[in-house]
Amino acid sequence: MVGLENHTSFLNAVREGKLRATARPLMRGRRTQIWEATVSDANGRAISSGRVRFLVLEAGSSLAGETVKVKPSEG
Repeated sequence: MVGLENHTSFLNAVREGKLRATARPLMRGRRTQIWEATVSDANGRAISSGRVRFLVLEAGSSLAGETVKVKPSEG
């Protein structure tokens, strides 16, 4: 996947403690996806909120005259 758009709003500052990120799909099409994510602190207070739009690239497909290749995962 390749990020096409990202909009993130930082709502509150945090200096320490655990944070929890929750993401949910708003639209999952064949070639594009839109996801919304919220980061909250241990008390449930929203720290940031954002949306990202992805372009889904399949291995072997062509994009701008180039063939999409998949890098082997590390680990």
